[in-house]
Amino acid sequence: MRNFLAYPSFIMGKRNFLADFSCILLLMLPFFCSAVSPLQVVAGSGVNDTEESKLYHFRYHNLADDYHLSGPKTWAVRFNFQGAYPLADSASFALHSFKIYSPYPNLEMRVSLWSEQYGGNNELNYFPGAIMPGGDWQTVTLSENPAVITFPAVQNPLRIAWLVMDFTLPLGDKYLSASVGTGKNSFYYNTEVQGSEYWQSLFTAGFGCELRVSAVGDFNLSNTNLELLSFSLPENILPGSTVYPSVTVYNHSSYSLSDTLEVNFTDALQELNQTLQIPLLNITPRDSLWVVSSESISFGRNPTQIKVTLAFKNHPGIILAARYYNVFQDTGSCHLVEYFRRYAFGINDLPPETADVHHLLYFPNQTDELSNLSAVQRFNYYQFNSLPQTVIDGYKRFYRQVVANSEQVLAAIFAAQQKRSFISRSNCRVSILDPETPENLLVSIDLHNDRTSLFEWSSSSALNPKFYVGVFESNQFAGGEYFSLKKWLAFDVPFSGTLNIGDSVAVELIINTTELDSLKSYRLYYWLQNPFNSGGTIYYAQWAELPLNLVVSNADEVLPQPVIAIYPNPFKGKGMLNISSSFYPASYTVYNIKGQKVFSIGNSFKETAIPAEIFPSTGIYFLRCETSNGGRVTQQTRKITVIK
Repeated sequence: MRNFLAYPSFIMGKRNFLADFSCILLLMLPFFCSAVSPLQVVAGSGVNDTEESKLYHFRYHNLADDYHLSGPKTWAVRFNFQGAYPLADSASFALHSFKIYSPYPNLEMRVSLWSEQYGGNNELNYFPGAIMPGGDWQTVTLSENPAVITFPAVQNPLRIAWLVMDFTLPLGDKYLSASVGTGKNSFYYNTEVQGSEYWQSLFTAGFGCELRVSAVGDFNLSNTNLELLSFSLPENILPGSTVYPSVTVYNHSSYSLSDTLEVNFTDALQELNQTLQIPLLNITPRDSLWVVSSESISFGRNPTQIKVTLAFKNHPGIILAARYYNVFQDTGSCHLVEYFRRYAFGINDLPPETADVHHLLYFPNQTDELSNLSAVQRFNYYQFNSLPQTVIDGYKRFYRQVVANSEQVLAAIFAAQQKRSFISRSNCRVSILDPETPENLLVSIDLHNDRTSLFEWSSSSALNPKFYVGVFESNQFAGGEYFSLKKWLAFDVPFSGTLNIGDSVAVELIINTTELDSLKSYRLYYWLQNPFNSGGTIYYAQWAELPLNLVVSNADEVLPQPVIAIYPNPFKGKGMLNISSSFYPASYTVYNIKGQKVFSIGNSFKETAIPAEIFPSTGIYFLRCETSNGGRVTQQTRKITVIK
C-alpha cells in the first residue's frame, strides 16, 4: 500500500461579475482571454472540409469549421516547416500556394509573406520580421472556399514563413474560420493599448483554435522522402485479440518509391516481441498510400500496455515513432459525460443516468446561480472558450451546440462503454476526522490494479494520469435531478508513483461541509485522467454518496457579507494594487485565468497592498478573499483586470 497525499479542500463562494452572452451564438467568455483583447468568437458550422488535391497540405487546423473569429484588423499564421518533420536534419518546404477557408463570401483582404524575428513580447518570443522577396502585399478576394493564394516569385524553399492577412477595417460581422487546436500558430495584431501593440497568439489569448490556413507544396528532406502520415490499430483492443494494422505514407519525391514499414510490438510483460513487415510498393510521386496489413498481430490473454515502434526498412537507423496502445480488461469504471452549460437557459435535454453512465453539470459563466470558480477551472482544463460544451470520458468532445440525447452523443457514449481500464477496483469511505470539529470529514479512497502490466507512467507512454475528486450537488432541473460541481477536493494532482500490476494507492482528503446544504444530497466523484495535451482520456472513474448525517451545514444561516474594495481596477501593472475588507483578518489568494495560484497572503488586516510584480502579463485574474465573522468563514471572489 502506498501513501498518496493529504490534500485539503478549498472553499469557493459564488461570483457574479461577467457579462451575459448568447447561448445560441455561443459568444466567447470574456474572462478566458486578455482583458484588452478585441477578439470575438462565435460557433462555426461544424462542417468538415476535404483536401482533394494530391499536393501536400501542411496545416495546424483539422479542416473543421469549429469557430468563427472576428474583431482584429490584422492576422497571421506561422508555418514552422523546419521543425515539422522529425526525420529530417533540416526540413524545408517548396511552397506552391496557400489555401484560406472563409465562412464569409467575397471577403477582401491583403496578404503578404514574412520572415521571422525573435524577441517579441507575445510570450512566444517571435513575430513577423520583414516581407520576404517575392512575398509582397497583394489584394485578394476570397470568392471560393477555400481560396487559393500564390506567391509565384517567392524564393523556395522555405524554413519558416508567416502569412500575414490584413483587412481595410477591423472585422465586424465578417469572420475567419478556425478549427480546434493549440492556438500557438495563429496570431492577431493587438492594437487595443496604444503604444504597446503586439502580436498575440490565440493560445495566449485563451483560445484553443487555429485559423484554417494551409500551406500547399512539398517538403525537401535530407533523410528519406517517405513520410508516415498515420498508423492505427482498432480501438478497444481486448486481451487475446488479433488485429490488423493500417498505415498511410506520403511520397515527397519526384519519382516512385518502394519500401517496407517494420512494425515492432512489445508489451510491459516482456512476453511479446514481434515485428510485422508491411510492404509499401510503387508509391507514386506527390501521392499518399493507405494500406491495411495482410499480416496480423495476436496479443496474449493478460491485460497490458503495448509499445509499437515504427521504422522504414531502408532507413533502419531512423525511428519514425514509438506509440503505446492499451490492451485492458477491467470494467469497474463508470463513464462520465460532462456538460458545460448556462443554468439561466435551462437544462432539459439530459438523458437519464444509468448504472455505468453518469451525467455531470458545470456552470462556468459567473452570472449563473450555480456557478463557481471550480467549474471555471474545469472549463479551462479543456481549453474551451464558448458554451455549451459536452465531453465524454475526457477525450470525446463536442465543441458546438449538440443535443445531449442526440444520436451522435449516444453513439459516443456507447463507444466509451466499450473501453476497459487498468484499475480493477476502488473503495471510498467518509468519516468524521475529529468529534470536536464534525464539519471536517476524512475522505479515504483506495485504488487497486490487480492484473494489468504497465510501462512506467510518463507522457511518452501515453499514460500519465492525474487525480481528481469533486463534490457534486444534486439539483432539480426541467429534465429531472442531476449533479453539478460544487467544489474540488483534488484537481490535477499527480501521483507519486505508479499503479502497476499488484499495486494500490491510498488517498486521504479533507472536506469541510459548512458550505453544503443539509437538505440536499451530495456525491463524491473521483477519477484518473490524462493531461489535456496528452488526450485527456479518463481511464477510471467512480463515485460515492456523501452521507447526509455527516453534513454539518450553515447554509440556512444568513450572514452579512464583507465589503471588498480593489483599487485601482483595471490595474495598469505599476506600483501597488490596494485591497481592503470590512471583515478582518482576511486571507487573499490570486489566481490566473487557468485557475493557477500566483500569489497568496494570510492574516491581513483592513488594508493590504499587492505588488505589480506578481502579475506576469496582461489579462484577467481572480482574487479570492476569505474572512471570518463570528467563527464563520466567508469566501468571496473578485475579478482583477491587469494591463501591462
